[in-house]
Amino acid sequence: MPFPESKRVLYGKNPLEEVVCQLRFPPILRIVAEPPAAFQDSVRVTFPLYRRVVAQPPLGLQLPPEIMQAISAGGGVTHEFSSADQSWTLSLAQDFIALTTKAYRQWSDFKEKLRTPLSALRDVYAPAFFSRVGLRYRDRIDREAFGLVGVEWRELLTSEALGELADASIGPNVEHVLRELIVRLTEESGRVRIVHGLDHDGVKPTYIIDSDFFSEKQTETGVVDNVLDEFNRRAGHLFRWYITQHLHSAMEPRDPDAD
Repeated sequence: MPFPESKRVLYGKNPLEEVVCQLRFPPILRIVAEPPAAFQDSVRVTFPLYRRVVAQPPLGLQLPPEIMQAISAGGGVTHEFSSADQSWTLSLAQDFIALTTKAYRQWSDFKEKLRTPLSALRDVYAPAFFSRVGLRYRDRIDREAFGLVGVEWRELLTSEALGELADASIGPNVEHVLRELIVRLTEESGRVRIVHGLDHDGVKPTYIIDSDFFSEKQTETGVVDNVLDEFNRRAGHLFRWYITQHLHSAMEPRDPDAD
C-alpha cells in the first residue's frame, strides 16, 4: 500500500493553504431552475453570505445576450454560501456540492462544517448517489515561515520526491519544477493525483504539495463519510512521506488528543 503509516499530529505552524471537498452527482435541474431557498435555510447559520455565480465565457470572447441568458439558465450557475469571515465557502451547482477553506485546523472541524450541508442536500434534493468523491489538500512549504531560511530543500524534503533538487550542484540553481503523478491506492479506495514542485510566492521560492484524493465509483450518499475519512487518513501519510524529520520538527507537531 503506498505511503507508509505515520502518527497523526497537528502542526503549530500549519503548511496547509487550502482544503477542498467536492462531491459530484447526476445533474439535478431544480438546483439551477429555482432559488435554493430551503437549502439556504438549513445552512445559513454557518454560511450566512450568499452570491449567485454565473460561468463567464473565455476572456475576450463576446457572446450574444440570448446565449449568455441560456448559460445563466443552465449548468453555468453556482450558488455560493460563505462564512461571515469568508474563510469557508460552500458551493452548490446542478451536479456537485463543495466545501472549501483556507482556515483548516483539523479533520473533525472540517467534517462538522460539512455535516449540515450534506444533510440539507439529501433532504432537499435527494441525489441518487455520488459519482465522484474528492478530497484535496494543498500544502505550501515556506522556509521563511518555518524559521528555515537558508536551509536547502534536500534537508527538508525526501530525495525520492525532490529529483534534481536533491543534487548538491544542480538543486540550488533550479528556479522552477513541477511534477504530476497519479497513484493508485487500492482497487476499492480510488486514486490520488499529486502535483508537487518548486513555486514562487511573490519573490521567494516555496514548495507545493497538492494532493487530490478521488474515487469515481458510485457511492451511496449515506456512506460518503467513510470514504472521506479514509482519504483524510491517507493524506496525512502522504504528506509525512514527502518531508524529512527536520521539516516535521520545525512545523511544531503536537498530539491532537492533547488539545
